[in-house]
Order: sequence, then structure tokens, then C-alpha cells
Amino acid sequence: MSHRSLLRPTRLAQSTLALSLSALLTACGGGGEAPPPRAGDEVITESNDSASASQSEGPAPTAATEDTGTAESPVGTNETGIVAESPTPFVPDDGTAPSGDTTEEAAAPMPAEPDPFGSAPPPPEETTPPPLDTATPATEDAVTKEEPPPESPPAVGDPAPAEEPPPVFEAPAEDPPAAEDPPVAEAPPPAEEPLPADEPPAATPSTGHALNCADHPDALVCHTFTDQASVDAVWIDPGLDCIPDAVFDTTEQAGRLTIGTRCPANSAGDFRFDFPTQTGQLWMQFRYRASAGFIDEPALYSLPSAKVSILWSGSSSCTTHEFTQTNGYWRGFPQWYEACGAQGVEATEGSDFDYQPGGDTACWRHSLANGWEREGVPCLKYQDRWATYTYHLDYDGSAHGGTPWVEGWVHYDGDERVQVLSHRLVYVREANHLMLTPYMTAKNSTVDHPQWPLWYQDILVTTRPLIP
Repeated sequence: MSHRSLLRPTRLAQSTLALSLSALLTACGGGGEAPPPRAGDEVITESNDSASASQSEGPAPTAATEDTGTAESPVGTNETGIVAESPTPFVPDDGTAPSGDTTEEAAAPMPAEPDPFGSAPPPPEETTPPPLDTATPATEDAVTKEEPPPESPPAVGDPAPAEEPPPVFEAPAEDPPAAEDPPVAEAPPPAEEPLPADEPPAATPSTGHALNCADHPDALVCHTFTDQASVDAVWIDPGLDCIPDAVFDTTEQAGRLTIGTRCPANSAGDFRFDFPTQTGQLWMQFRYRASAGFIDEPALYSLPSAKVSILWSGSSSCTTHEFTQTNGYWRGFPQWYEACGAQGVEATEGSDFDYQPGGDTACWRHSLANGWEREGVPCLKYQDRWATYTYHLDYDGSAHGGTPWVEGWVHYDGDERVQVLSHRLVYVREANHLMLTPYMTAKNSTVDHPQWPLWYQDILVTTRPLIP
């Protein structure tokens, strides 16, 4: 180890050494002076009192100068607050002391060596700076700041206190709008549940005429209700005061019949159409809608079954060649019979029979009585909705191997077409009249009940197929 490294004590070590020597001399009863400093050592000028304070309290606090706003800093303290080492004179290898006075009065600071740890050099000799301009802060910000309360300025060499960020002036603003909720992916709509069979959906007006008579120039009958005159042209009035007139319903765009209260069997009249007698292939079609009251309520008044349509041949509808659609015993679904009720159009199986035989449904009587549907297929029922009824009557059996036959379909608006009938004809062999009527055989004219409306539209009778 060289002499240079041994002779470079720090200021703190020097102060501690001086205090130790002073204390030793005092304990020995001597009040003499401390031995002269060795060559190269820094002269310690603090008194015993000040050294004691330094030993007990740590480095002396910075002395602030109130008059000028500046502060004095201990020698060797850099701007970061780290005590810099005192400069050490060069000592030759021969051990001789450098020239120059080493007493307190003659000692002068030497330039400090660069700090190997990056410490800043000691500050230059202090001079009294000019008074600060209190109106202008040392550091100007772009934003005007309020005048801070007077306080002691920081000591020279101490780290500058962190300045609080200047307040930013903001003009008063309206309350911001509420933040919008993030978009939520919409869930897929639930599948529509089918309505119970005994609860028909809400009624909707007719979507317009499905029939264009220009497309059927050779039709036996083609009639659409477009105004009151078109209703009057085909309505047969029984001449009873209890019967409301047939009218053109502007809402439904159809001909309307109304069941009159306290009226006999023919309590609404009928729409009637005549055509040449047909004994071969005959297609018949019409649109029909019954009100909910007319479907459900007549049974409450013990009224007889109501008809929907009658296709026959002869002077009276009650003949051998009668084919009728009805709401038998108010069961609520289409049924049919022949020959004025002498023959039901139904399939039999033992003691059971199907009211809608041969079609897509299975409408068995015992199933209805027992509250369950045979084969899981329900009867197609009347609903308070528009439906198109289509029939094919093969009077001579030429389309069914020589057996007279009848087929029927029901197509509710918006639904799939359903075949409800495919069965042989027992008596019927011809037709030349069509009647659309709610006729109720043996209706009691003393019964007071609500008036129930029903509607018809787009009547077509032709020999050309209407369904492939």
C-alpha cells in the first residue's frame, strides 16, 4: 500500500481522529495543543464542542442566509448532498513534505481530484448573489402559478426540492355524457313456440286476393268480393228480420255473413253459385275465416252443428249427391258427410273411426274422447285465421282406378298446406251448385246468443287441377 493511500483520510475520519486526540489529552489532564498535523493531512479547525455536536448529530445542517435567500454549504459537499473527499497533496517517494504552509491561516484549498464515483466537484468560492426577483420565479412554467407562501430557500448544494406540478386551469364544462355501455352481442331470438291446439292465434286481416280470375278463363265459377255490389250479387237473403245483412268488410276485404240471435236454421243467409252439372273431374276452392266466438261459443248454447260449404246437385241441397263440410257437434275441426248426413266421410277401424281420413292427420274418435291423439298427429282445427280450402272430386273414379274419390287440403296463411282428406265417395256422383253458408239444421229461434261473424273470399270452381 502506498503512502498516498494512507494519507487520504476522509473528512469524517479526520474529525473523528481530532476528537479522539482531544478527549485523550483532556483525560490525561493536559490542556495543551494537539500535535501538529502530519504532512498531507487536512487541518481540523473545529472546536471540541462543535466536533462533539458533529459526532452526535451527524453532519452539520446547512446554514441558511435569510438576507439574500442563499445558503452556505459545508466545504466538500456537492450538489447531490454527498461529502466529497478533501484534496490530498502529492507526497514524494522520499517522504519529504511538500513546500508550503500547512497552518490554518495559510492553508488554501487545492483543486480536487476527479471523484471516481462520479461526484460533482466542490462549488467555487461563494459570492453574495444579487437579490432574487421575487416577482419572477426561477423556473417559469407556461401556465401561471399562484404565489407560494414564503419559506426558507434550499441550501446550496442540497438536492432541489421536487416542485409540485402547476395547477392547470380548465374551463368549467358541462357534465360529460354517460359512458355508453359496450355493445352486447345480441342473443339469437328464441324459436317461436307453437300455440296450443285449443288456442288459435290472434286474427290477422286477409293479405289480399289470392285469386285472379283472369288466370282461369274457362272456370265454371270465379268470384271475388271487392265491394258491396259483389256481395249483393251472390247473397241469398232468407227475408228474416233477425238476420243482419251480408256486407263487404273493408277491413278483411271479404264478404261477411253474421249469425243472427233468436233466428232459425238459416240465420245468416248464404252465398250461392250455380254451374253446369259435372260428373267427371271437379275442383273447388274458397277462402274462409271463422271468428273465435263462432268456433267456441255455440256449444255453450246447445246449438246444432254449423255447415261451412255444400256442394250438390238438384233442386235441394239435402239430396243423395250432397257433399258437405261441417263443424260436427262443435268439435272444432273440419268434418264431412254425404247424402244429407246419411253417410259420414270417415275411415273405420273396429269400433273406432277417423274424422279426417287418408290425409296427413290422424283424427280418431276414441283418441279425442280419451284426451290423447292417436299416432301423435292431431286433428287440423278451425282457427280464427284465413285459410284456403281446396277439394278435388273424382265423380267417375277415372283418376282413382274407377273408384269415385274425394281429396281435401287446408292451407292457413303463413303455414304449410296440409292434406286432411283422401277417401272414397259412397253416394255422390255429380254437382251443379255450391253454397257457402253457416246453416244450422233445427236451430232454436228462441235462444238469445251473441252475433258471430264469418268471412268468405275467392271462390273458384273448375275442371282443371288446382294442386299438382
